[in-house]
Amino acid sequence: MTQCCKLPHYAFRMKAITRCLKVLRTERTLSQLEVGQRAGLKEYRYWRIEAGYTTPTDDELEQIAKVFKLSLEELKERIHGAAVVR
Repeated sequence: MTQCCKLPHYAFRMKAITRCLKVLRTERTLSQLEVGQRAGLKEYRYWRIEAGYTTPTDDELEQIAKVFKLSLEELKERIHGAAVVR
């Protein structure tokens, strides 16, 4: 069993979210501040989400998805894919 499988469900999901958001952001050569501003989030909110300190709401994920030109469902599929790839 890998280390990821030993994590509580919450921690496992957060790890997938943070991994996915970082990959999407760096592929587009955006800073965390730029993503947060474009998504209309409060200062440092995106950083806290990407760092795994805060769980994003569906509304926040939808705004972030728009920054990456994805639908909310596409973003959730990518997050799920990041959870499967350990």
